[in-house]
Amino acid sequence: MARQLIEITATYVGERIRFEGPVDTVIGNATTNDGEQITVKGFEDDGEPAQHQTYRFYGSWSQYENKYTGKIEKQFCWKTFIHCEPHSRAGIIKYLQQAPNIGFATATKLYEKFRSDAVKILR
Repeated sequence: MARQLIEITATYVGERIRFEGPVDTVIGNATTNDGEQITVKGFEDDGEPAQHQTYRFYGSWSQYENKYTGKIEKQFCWKTFIHCEPHSRAGIIKYLQQAPNIGFATATKLYEKFRSDAVKILR
């Protein structure tokens, strides 16, 4: 019987390690909406999360032994994920930078002028 996927919403902090193979495995850190720091793991076949962006990850929890500390830790293994609208200043600026010809300075000016409406206005 297949496990039912669960959904978590978290902001991707960054990549910790990558295992190269036919499909790269990415292990990174994320912060949930309630501030919990978690480890996330998945395959890069359909892209990978961008730093400081918020995603809805679909997958399941698993446990693994950390080779460096020897501790048993839990991690969320995503099967897929989708991008959420950014809400933080850093997230909105990073999101705006994905548009053509928008660098950090322009994204920051857009955010300063329009705040959380900057994405809607740019679209």
